[in-house]
Amino acid sequence: MIVDASVGLKWFIGEVDAGLAERLSLEHDLIAPTLFVSELANGLWKATSRGVITQEQMLACIATLDVRIERYLPDQEVVERALEIAGKLDHPVYDCIYLAHCEREAVRLVTADQRLLRKLAGTAYVQHCVTLAELYP
Repeated sequence: MIVDASVGLKWFIGEVDAGLAERLSLEHDLIAPTLFVSELANGLWKATSRGVITQEQMLACIATLDVRIERYLPDQEVVERALEIAGKLDHPVYDCIYLAHCEREAVRLVTADQRLLRKLAGTAYVQHCVTLAELYP
């Protein structure tokens, strides 16, 4: 399964479904686009700036990613397809990189990104996504 930063943040910040995100990382071999690290780091930075976690905790979170992510997928290999998907959906390319990787790898994306899920509703791309709640009802 491919995991996005909306789920990855749950590993480190006490958000809704954090326990399910932890379970996912223990039960599945997870892959992610290289973009995942930058998106996750940005989310951790925001949490640090809001006082949710400390600078030290933020750095420790990044240091543990290799334990959770089995393999990183190069974004440049799917960027053209991601641009096509972004055009069809009228949605940011960075989210569409995840979708393009899902198509290429024939796997599903585990996401907690409600904006993305709303955008995909009623499209063929929704088949590529699953939420933590759907995986662990």
